[in-house]
Amino acid sequence: MTSITWSGGQKAVVAALIGGTYSSLLANSLGRLTIRLGLLGAVAPLAVANGAICYAMGKVLVQHFEAGGTLLDFDFQKMKGYYARQYEQGRREAARIRGLGGE
Repeated sequence: MTSITWSGGQKAVVAALIGGTYSSLLANSLGRLTIRLGLLGAVAPLAVANGAICYAMGKVLVQHFEAGGTLLDFDFQKMKGYYARQYEQGRREAARIRGLGGE
């Protein structure tokens, strides 16, 4: 296993991908779910979202690294659409695993 030292720019890549997903999720879903279902009702969708984020980040980074990229040359704008598609795929898969349907 290789040890990786993260610089500020590399942390920004991960934060940009994940931050955008969370802000959309929280703005669109959490408020409605908490009001309608209570706090416990909001936990399952957040678990699905966390699974989807991990899935999407993994897919994006694997594709980037397999293409010969490094964390130093990661282009967020170039991968944004791919990340969004992988997030949706991950959301469906996480929901299926949790028995929530995903559709």
